[in-house]
Amino acid sequence: MDTYEEHSPHRSLRQELEEACLTGNIRDHEVPATEEVIRAIESMYVDGVPRAWWLELRHVVHRQHSDDDQSYMGIEHIVLQYCDPDMRANQKLLFIVDEDNERHHVLALTLDEMVHVIAECRFFEYYICSNDYGWLLCENEHGEFIICKRSGLDTA
Repeated sequence: MDTYEEHSPHRSLRQELEEACLTGNIRDHEVPATEEVIRAIESMYVDGVPRAWWLELRHVVHRQHSDDDQSYMGIEHIVLQYCDPDMRANQKLLFIVDEDNERHHVLALTLDEMVHVIAECRFFEYYICSNDYGWLLCENEHGEFIICKRSGLDTA
């Protein structure tokens, strides 16, 4: 992952995300009604109003720590092992970027596209969610992956 110093302080994270999509030839990444998506995920997976979602996640089924600066390279393995073993390589998922615990950007990306975007941008915490909101994966600032899955009995 690029170091923060390599990024211009005048570029917003949103600009970095857009540029990473351009350099990765990533198209069709827009998610309509992003505020509704964010509210839906929060209502299903987050208790209260924490400064960062990962501090108050519900339905945690697995935690895994990594000291590797490129831990994001392993997200496909984690998703296939703990979230969706039958996921297709070209399947788009919700990629939620947490910008300083104040705003979230939501993109529709494949796992390979996510790896490219993460590698091209400054550090940020992120969440990956299935389109049916059945599972949520987080990588936080401590190199911890947190996997949450909703039970079949749980309703939003």
